[in-house]
Amino acid sequence: MVSVYLNGQEMLVGAGSTVADLVASVLPGAQPARGLAVACNREVVPRSSWPAVVVCSGDRFELLAPAQGG
Repeated sequence: MVSVYLNGQEMLVGAGSTVADLVASVLPGAQPARGLAVACNREVVPRSSWPAVVVCSGDRFELLAPAQGG
């Protein structure tokens, strides 16, 4: 297990997990909503790279989704 931060909260993920695995653990059983973005250590991770980018201990992730309102 490795420790990462997701939206400011510490969480443990399995060693060798990818960004796609991380998103799936937060949104289980659902296809991530269109427009969802992931940033790792303040750098946007393109959706096409999610399955290839391996999560490392201490990484800081932000999941960003559009919000309605005004």
